[in-house]
Amino acid sequence: MIASAAPVVGDAMPLIANLELTNRCNLRCLYCANRRMKRARDDMSVDMLDLVMRRIDEAGIRQVIFNTIGETLVAPHLREALARAKARGLHMLVSTNGQGLIPDMVELLLTGGCDIVRLSVNATDAAAYRRLHRGGSFDTFVANITHLRAERDRLGMPCEIRVRSVLPRDPELRGDLRARLQAVWGGLADEVEFVTFGNMGGRNGSAPLADDRRTRCATMWRGFNVMLDGRIAYCPCDFDGETGIGSIVDHSFREVWGSDAFAAIRRAHTDHDFSQLPRCADCDATRLGWYELKEPRVSEREARIMDEYLAGWRTLAMAEEADCDDSN
Repeated sequence: MIASAAPVVGDAMPLIANLELTNRCNLRCLYCANRRMKRARDDMSVDMLDLVMRRIDEAGIRQVIFNTIGETLVAPHLREALARAKARGLHMLVSTNGQGLIPDMVELLLTGGCDIVRLSVNATDAAAYRRLHRGGSFDTFVANITHLRAERDRLGMPCEIRVRSVLPRDPELRGDLRARLQAVWGGLADEVEFVTFGNMGGRNGSAPLADDRRTRCATMWRGFNVMLDGRIAYCPCDFDGETGIGSIVDHSFREVWGSDAFAAIRRAHTDHDFSQLPRCADCDATRLGWYELKEPRVSEREARIMDEYLAGWRTLAMAEEADCDDSN
């Protein structure tokens, strides 16, 4: 049995599970650490998927995000994953680079109960796409998102199409790019979501944002990151399995959440003491300035799920930001 500890302030258990159906990817994007991954490339088995779903039932988790390290659409058991999630009435988000959105895959996602299809693209023309999303085709991406939109509308499915684009950390480089991305993709997606480039704890080779103001990482409280072998990682950018804190093979989500190990990690974030967490110490997600640059967007239903347990974290983060302002 995992040893349990006293809860950290604002420590409500998440209602979201991020499932790594695969850590394989069909692209070699310039800003992503997948290309640097040393962990063996593999897929989640059906047996493991069934165990994950049993653990989800036990924990009362309400949303699954099919996205962690790899490209979800290359996972061989995506159909089974969608069917099991749909049968449980779970809110489903599928994240993809869009290259595999062939007609059969579009039909699977739309009829499989997917609530949000989130497509990642950081380019507005073919030349930039080739440079940033190596191995992919800009024309294929455009054709695929166009077909997805047309089929969604034809079938009348309540599936949100969301584009996610990464903006540079440098404010001087953001404005024009943001406007161009919105202009190109805003007509095809229901929403264009802008996030700020993060260094993934140094995994993608980039130095952290130059900001001495530290904060807790929101992902410590946001959801469970279930790797393809059943391990739970506290970091969603854990390409090499460095941050495992337990496994659903041996423990429930609630047991892992309440364990001494996970509580100590969350307390370290609350105290801004990253001396024993070198990846966190070197990560943009523990720097307040990175959050100030972010522009998070979530759907109404997704927001209601998140608000149930993130309210405490948000309150603490706002108080922390106010303290920083007062000290300047």
